[in-house]
Amino acid sequence: MKNNKGFSLLEMIIVIAILAVVSSVSFVGLGYLYSTNIKSSIKKINSSLLKTQNYTMAKSNGGRDVYMRLSQGSDGDYYIQYLRVSGSTEVKIQDDEKIGKKNLTLTCYKDDGSAETVSVGSPVDVYFDRSTGGLLPTQPGGNVYWSKIEITVNGSNRCTVTISKVTGKTEVTLFQ
Repeated sequence: MKNNKGFSLLEMIIVIAILAVVSSVSFVGLGYLYSTNIKSSIKKINSSLLKTQNYTMAKSNGGRDVYMRLSQGSDGDYYIQYLRVSGSTEVKIQDDEKIGKKNLTLTCYKDDGSAETVSVGSPVDVYFDRSTGGLLPTQPGGNVYWSKIEITVNGSNRCTVTISKVTGKTEVTLFQ
C-alpha cells in the first residue's frame, strides 16, 4: 500500500487560484466601502451647507449668530454642528450629525488659496449672510471666504463641494 503524504501539483494550483480570487474580491469590496463612505460624507456636507443657509435666512437676527461647524471628535470621526449664538453662549440648534469616519481627511479651502484641515481642536465655522444667502467672510470684518470643502480617503479618492461666495450655491464633484 502506497502512502502519499504530500499535495499534488494540481491541488496546489487550485488552492492558489482560490486564494487569488478571494483576495481580489476583498480588495474590490474594500474600495467600494471607501467610495461609498466618501460619497455619503460629501453629500451630507452639501445638504448641511444648504440647511445652514436656510437656518440663517429664517432664524438669524443678522450677522454671525447662526452657523455650521465642521469638527473632528475625540473618537477621530467627523461631525457637523448647527450653532446659534445667544449672548455670549453657543447653543446647539440640533444634535451633532456624524458625517464621516476617521479614515477620511477633511480640508477646507479659502478663496485666497490657503487651506485648513479639520482636526481635533481645529474646527471650521461656515457663516451665511441672512439677506443674500451668500457666504460671510471666514473672520469678522475680513475679506477671505471659504470656496471649497474637500474630502479625501488615503490621499487618492477626492470629492469636493464648491461654494459660491455671492449666492451660497453649492456644486458637488465626485471623485476627481
